[in-house]
Amino acid sequence: MEGKNQDTEFASKVRRDIFLSIVGVMTAVLIGMLVYMQIIRGSFYGQKSEAQGIKPMVIEPVRGAVYDRNGVLLVGSQPSFNVVVTPREITPDAISRLAEILEVDTIYISERLAPYKGSFEQVKIWRDATTGMIGKIEEWHDRLPGVVTNFESKRLYVNGLRLTHTLGYTKEIAQKQLEKDTTKYYAPGDAIGVTGLEGSYEDSLRGVKGYEFIAVNALGQRVNGINEGHKVLDAKDGYSLSLGIDAKLQEYAEELMSDKRGAVVAIDPQNGDVLAMTSKPDYDLNDFNGRTPAKLYNALLNDPDKPLYNRATLTRYPPGSTFKLVSAAAALQEHVINERSTFTCPGYFTYGDHTFNCDRRIAHGTINVENAIRVSCDVFFYQLILKEGFDIWRKYALMFGFGQRSGIDIGEEGPGLIPSDEYFAKQYHTQNWPKGVLVSLGIGQGDMGVTPLQMACYAGALGTGQLFQPHVVKSIYNSATKQTEYIQPKKKEIPLDSSVWTIIRRSLFDVVNAPGGTAYAVRIPDVAMCGKTGTAQNPQGKDHAWFIAYAPADHPTIAIAVLCENAGWGAEISAPIASKLVEYYLKGRRHDIIAPVTPSDSLHPRQQLHADAIR
Repeated sequence: MEGKNQDTEFASKVRRDIFLSIVGVMTAVLIGMLVYMQIIRGSFYGQKSEAQGIKPMVIEPVRGAVYDRNGVLLVGSQPSFNVVVTPREITPDAISRLAEILEVDTIYISERLAPYKGSFEQVKIWRDATTGMIGKIEEWHDRLPGVVTNFESKRLYVNGLRLTHTLGYTKEIAQKQLEKDTTKYYAPGDAIGVTGLEGSYEDSLRGVKGYEFIAVNALGQRVNGINEGHKVLDAKDGYSLSLGIDAKLQEYAEELMSDKRGAVVAIDPQNGDVLAMTSKPDYDLNDFNGRTPAKLYNALLNDPDKPLYNRATLTRYPPGSTFKLVSAAAALQEHVINERSTFTCPGYFTYGDHTFNCDRRIAHGTINVENAIRVSCDVFFYQLILKEGFDIWRKYALMFGFGQRSGIDIGEEGPGLIPSDEYFAKQYHTQNWPKGVLVSLGIGQGDMGVTPLQMACYAGALGTGQLFQPHVVKSIYNSATKQTEYIQPKKKEIPLDSSVWTIIRRSLFDVVNAPGGTAYAVRIPDVAMCGKTGTAQNPQGKDHAWFIAYAPADHPTIAIAVLCENAGWGAEISAPIASKLVEYYLKGRRHDIIAPVTPSDSLHPRQQLHADAIR
């Protein structure tokens, strides 16, 4: 009976009311929390929840296209696929499966990911993947956590042109470059312009990356787009470049030099546009497009003909007799001689205990400056440089742009060499260096060196009196703003009296068009071409052949320099090449028949929009 009373007391109405009140309060609190979280703070927590399953995916921009001066497409883009890995999400088993798909050792993948271990950084471990690789990755996606594929564009070279060293190539960014990238634009595995225009105009060509934010599952794999694909930052394609290059002239130059070592550079002397530039031997840019096998790169690197070396802008060969115009201009301007001054040429010249022969040991007799240029009399210029002196000669060599970089926009350029007093003092270990070295400098030999690019600019300056900074790119087109930026080259006047220019230009005309001129054999019937031959001695082998020219004589629109290494006489080897190119450019006449260069339709879809605007 006592126990029964106790149970009744425990289950009394007061206790029930207290219990129900507690339950009611707890329920009300829970309901209030749900209302707060779902309604009041619903959007905030929705975003937080969404963020837990969102992964930004890069949308690669299309790299800018490249066109010639007439709107002919030279470089476009084509689709390519990458394999991208998030190191934090991939598993050892997935690495093994991926290695099997890519047909590489697991060590390769592990080494690629090692610098980013534990990171959410998206690492491109394989560029230019095959359709078979992409198919297997999609098929096995549930067993490849942290592995996705994405799209990018790779270069498409059209029309059969090489333009190898001018265009340059892109390659995968190096770790050191990534570390120096303060803009944080690049990600591991990205392509970056390295040489030529691809390197110099990287910031313009690369575009701006876009991002798509996608929902992912616990394995980090894509489930769906967020907000039906509206959460996308569109990529901005790269700017397109319009070049001064004439595709047809370039193609002809490459053909004429196909079996030679050397270079051709042609410019418009009125504005510095590079019309054609080729260095031979060269290589196929397609070999550097996408993945470049190490074996292939090493073969090019170790090739004794040095196809990776840009002979148009990096060589430092003596210019031979083409440099006689520097001595002549200097002596005339400084009144060391005049047009009536003469020297005697018995076929040789003795200075100290050394005898220097004239060109082909010909005795030209008493000769003035114009005839000395026409027949390329060495003895005249041996004596002339000794009379004018080293300082005057050097002053005018620098004035014509030698011994310094021209500033061309492909980035890869050497300054050549114009010696100084300090240079010779160091070479001979004395301030009183032997003045006999001047004799060789008088005919463009000895301790000096030039590039074909410098020589083309020099030829243009001889024809116009102006020295332009050469440039390959004429304009840059922004497809987003529809705006075109035109390149404004630097220029300087060569301060020679009009009477001096008259003598120099009359002499250059006679070299090509007057009987006895060293380039008389390559005159063009209805084109007044002016030029100068040069044969530069080479202690290691056959002489190097030079020819520089400009045309038409009264208003030059093309200036050209041709260098053929170890080829012999400039008049016999390089002059015919230059003459053919000048005739083709001015008159459209070729001495052989080839398929014409035409625009290509193999263009990335987004770049199709650029083409009409460029043209």
